[in-house]
Amino acid sequence: MSAAWFHVPSLAEAGIVWIPKDEAKHALGARRLGPGDAVTLFDGAGHVGAGVVTDQRRHDGALAIEVGGATTAPRARPAVHLAVAMPKGDRSATLMESCMPFEPASITPLACERSVQRMSANLAARLDRIALRRHRSGLR
Repeated sequence: MSAAWFHVPSLAEAGIVWIPKDEAKHALGARRLGPGDAVTLFDGAGHVGAGVVTDQRRHDGALAIEVGGATTAPRARPAVHLAVAMPKGDRSATLMESCMPFEPASITPLACERSVQRMSANLAARLDRIALRRHRSGLR
């Protein structure tokens, strides 16, 4: 069985890395990981590192992972930047899921004159979660 993958905001060197509350809840609850279990961390910027779950928790719910070191994985293909007017409703989620197999370097939502959907903080957070979920599942 391969190690579980978790997203962290930054991963550059060895040491203790804190995974956020939502990732920690998933690790300890749904994945049933405990101290000593192996995990793999990624930051979405090409850094990947193997780590081990510790028993340390912060007051904000973050979980400490002991990372031995991080490696940088180069992009396998040229960088693709997508600029798109976001469709409304669930179509924006479908758009994000459909784009992830192409591993875009960035996705820029356009605010066009006749666009119905406007980017909001809630929509941006939702699309980030969709991209991370697809990214995580594609790495295994």
